This record gives sequence, C-alpha cells and structure tokens, in this order.
Amino acid sequence: MRECCPSTLHPITSQRSVESSNVSLDVRAEVVGVDEKKSVSIGWSDGHRSVFSEKWLLDHSQKSWFSSLVRERIPKPHLWKNQAQLEKMPQIEYEDNPSKESIRNTLNTIHQYGFARIVHTPPTPEATFSYCHKLCSSQNTLWGSCWDYTIDARNLSSDIPDTAYDNTAIPPHTDCSYLWNSAGIQVFHCLKHEGEGGLNPLVDGFYIADRIRQENPSAYDFLSTYPMEWYHNEKDHKIHTFQPIIRTEDGELKQIRFNDVDRAPPPFDEKRMEEYYRSLKVWVKMINDPENQLVLKLLPGTILMVNNWRVLHARTAYTGIRRMCGLYLDPDSFIDRLRVLNCVQEE
Repeated sequence: MRECCPSTLHPITSQRSVESSNVSLDVRAEVVGVDEKKSVSIGWSDGHRSVFSEKWLLDHSQKSWFSSLVRERIPKPHLWKNQAQLEKMPQIEYEDNPSKESIRNTLNTIHQYGFARIVHTPPTPEATFSYCHKLCSSQNTLWGSCWDYTIDARNLSSDIPDTAYDNTAIPPHTDCSYLWNSAGIQVFHCLKHEGEGGLNPLVDGFYIADRIRQENPSAYDFLSTYPMEWYHNEKDHKIHTFQPIIRTEDGELKQIRFNDVDRAPPPFDEKRMEEYYRSLKVWVKMINDPENQLVLKLLPGTILMVNNWRVLHARTAYTGIRRMCGLYLDPDSFIDRLRVLNCVQEE
C-alpha cells in the first residue's frame, strides 16, 4: 500500500511517479486511522502519509480490483452450438455515423456471441472500411490493412499466396495462427457473387473447448497446455510461433488458435506424440461436425465481423465470380474500446 499511495501518482495521467525500488522493503505502518467517510489514513515509518478512500480500497481488493476499477458492464460470452441459436443473435443496422451507443452495441455483440452482422450496408469497400474504422483501429498484417479482391472460378490464377484466394472448400480455422499476435476481429463483406456455393460455416471455439473440457479432460489439458508450431512460409515471409490451440488465463478461455494447413510437424517425443494426435483428432472431429456449426451465406449489404480469437470460420466451394472486401481489427484496440464504452462513469 505504501508503493500504491494515490498521492504518488501523476495528477493527470495516473501513472506512477515513484520508482518501486525507492520504497524500502522494511517500511511499516506506524499510525492507522479511519475518518467519518471511511477513508483510511496511514503514517509510514519512512515519514510518508497516505490516505486511501473506501472506494479505492474496494476497487483494489485482490479478488475484484480490475473489474471494479473500470466498472465493467461488459456482457459475458454466450456460448452457442449451431443454427438453432441464430435467431437469438441480434443484427445491427448500418449507420454512416454510428453513435457511441451504437458502437458499444456492436462491440458488445461481437464480444458476447463471437460475431456480429451489420445489415443494410452500402455494398462498397469504402462504406465497409469507413464503418469498421469508426469502431476501433485496424490491424496491419502481411496481408495489408484492408483488401478488396475478385475471384473468377472459371479463370483461377496458378500463383496464389493462400487458399483463401481460390474457390475450393476451406475447413474451420482461425486466421493468422502463425502470428504471435494473431488477427483480432476479422471483417468479411461479399460485394458480389454470381454463382453457387460459398456458404460460411462458423464454429464457436469456446463452446467446443468447453465441451472437450467436460467430456475429455485429458484432451483438453493437452490442447490447452502444450504449444504447437504454426507457420507461414513463402518467398517474402518466414513466420512461425509456438502457441497452444486453447489459451486460458486463470482457467478462463481467452483464445482459440487453429488452422490445420498452417500446422507444422509436431515437436514432441514419442510419449507426447500419441497424446498429441489423440487430442488433435478430438478437436478436429468436433469442429468439423455439422451439428457444431452455424452456417451463413455472405450477401452484399451485410458485413460479417468475427472474433478470430474465438470463432473459427470455414467456406464451402463455390462457382462463378465472387468479389470480397475485408480487414482485420486490432485485438488490443477492440478490447480497449469495449471497456471504455462499457465503463460506468463516476458520479
């Protein structure tokens, strides 16, 4: 408490202005008092005096300091299984200039369900990018900050950087699994499709992880404990990282990372190898089960925003000409804006 004395914080930025090493480990509280407002005053052995309000003490209690500090009203994630839950998931009306409340609603929907649909959007890259940039910052990756491309299934290029740029089926995956800070929110907008197919199954990775935790604890332990290598290898990029499929913090689900085509050969010994393939099979079987998928058709005028740290997306094969635009939104910027807009302002 001596180190965290409110009087040692910068009055404007609230950053620490005293180095922790300057506070003696032997410092002791010599005089303690409580006033009529329940503020606690402490006289320290080094001569410093601190005053802690009741609110400060409640906000910084060990069990609840963070949520109390920011007064979060963020809705808890709602896990879902398949199409049966789709009607309960709200659609959001596009606005040229969304209000803070509208932005809060969009971010909360993404956080709660893992994805959001923005309907009645002008089917242009400009409207798509403009709307998304009003929510939070974009995330630049090796694929750029925004993209707009057209695939003609009748005339496919023989030189594509990724299977996203052809017309074949793609199984459930998360994007940029090989990046340490993988893509946060993925944005899709189909501006045009003259052909058949191209459905987009979504899988709630948190739901799958929770099911595995309950039904196959040993597989869950492996998938959430042992890092796997993910890589992207081409002429101009040599990227890889080691991360588990399921990442948790204090037992809470934080991130799903999985793309089978970006998975490197397993780095395990013989004993772990069997566990690896057994656990991997459990995971892959569940995410590919149609009973665990919610299937959407991307249409002009509807932006689909997917939390890439939670929801896996897939694509069925398609014919004809398909024009897509999209971008990634930065995960830190997203959660920052989510918290700020859900803060209860102090009286």
